[in-house]
Amino acid sequence: MGEKVSVDHIYLGEGESDFPDVCRKIIAGESMPAVIRGRAVPGEAIPSCRGATIGGIVEIGRGCWRGCAFCSPTNRIMRHRPIDSILKDVEANLEAGQKDIILHSEDFFSYGYRGSGPDQRMILDLVEAVKKQKPKTIDVSHLSLASVYQNQELLRQVSEIVGVGSDQNHMSAWIGIESGSCRILKMHMPNKARPAEIEDWSHIVQECYSLFAEQSWLPVASLVLGLPGERAEDVVKTTELVESLMDYTGLMLPLFFTTIADTKLGGSKGFSREDALPEHWQLVGLCLEYNLRHLKSLHRFYQERMTAGPGVHLALRGINLLADMVLSKYMKRMKRGEPPN
Repeated sequence: MGEKVSVDHIYLGEGESDFPDVCRKIIAGESMPAVIRGRAVPGEAIPSCRGATIGGIVEIGRGCWRGCAFCSPTNRIMRHRPIDSILKDVEANLEAGQKDIILHSEDFFSYGYRGSGPDQRMILDLVEAVKKQKPKTIDVSHLSLASVYQNQELLRQVSEIVGVGSDQNHMSAWIGIESGSCRILKMHMPNKARPAEIEDWSHIVQECYSLFAEQSWLPVASLVLGLPGERAEDVVKTTELVESLMDYTGLMLPLFFTTIADTKLGGSKGFSREDALPEHWQLVGLCLEYNLRHLKSLHRFYQERMTAGPGVHLALRGINLLADMVLSKYMKRMKRGEPPN
């Protein structure tokens, strides 16, 4: 693949330990393999930021133990950064003018995880420490629905410390629903629901959405369409699950399966428009309907994280109305099982 696009070297993996040395050797003209793999960095060795990051994102840990076949973080050893290191990154962002902080990991509730479930004290200590630094808002980048389902009181405690409903309107997190089909979950994500059973997945998702609504959390959910072996009936199961969530505010993002190197499905064929069944288009159309339904609410919620003036907000409301009118045509077409154009 590298030869086809005139690439001499492909670097895979983490870069803090090895990438600078690799660059020095290449510049010096030393012979290096075409594919270079970087070593994992211990949590305490993950370097601190030198300034503000995009969106105020602060890394708290790396890796995931759930083993989803299409996902690359699964191949990384789970590590956690010390709270002092995390707070240095928070401070660097705030000193550089960033007001909002996003705590980033593959699953926020895995911070401090040692094999028997979340370390609740460690998670709450982290949130309390970040809160004391007085950012305008605190969010988390990713949450596992299975973790939330098993630790609902922990999410309530996090909301209380952050001050959801008083100091900030809401919190948000990216979540992975991926599929409503137990057959597909067993095939490619057998640990997705653990410690619960895969057969409980739809119930887990629905319970978590109810909790998010109760606690003013906005979920941004991903769905993976076209995983190897997926059939029409699997897509219908996912559609039925999304239909059950229509009244909960959030975003629903249907993504076509794309192969990623160094994953269990790295050698599989990606999913394209030409592969889509009518059921796939119906699901995409339903997700578009979901997003359009909640667009105005999302704009209202996210205003506290935007520095734009009244004129920009007014323009955004106009864009929302225009998007509703323009996209409705494509939504109706897809809900009939037809491609958008």
